[in-house]
Amino acid sequence: MKQTAFPIAVWPRLLDIHLAAAYSSVGARTIEDWIHDGLLEPVRMPGSTLKDKAGNIIAPAGRRRIAKILIDRTDLDRLIDERKRVSP
Repeated sequence: MKQTAFPIAVWPRLLDIHLAAAYSSVGARTIEDWIHDGLLEPVRMPGSTLKDKAGNIIAPAGRRRIAKILIDRTDLDRLIDERKRVSP
């Protein structure tokens, strides 16, 4: 499991794979498996405006998506709470 470089006093709402893993005390691969298995739905945030070197707009804001996989912390909390209710 990747350790965070700094102690986090307040967790952000959207977590990348590694922060989601640290938050849940699992490995990043487990988070990826949970996404693949449909237990977590990644948040697809709109990207910023894409411009060429001359400053011409190639793709306006909102048309592109941020490539980074983001997980909503409240979805992790929900998944954890649901697992507490599952009988062994």
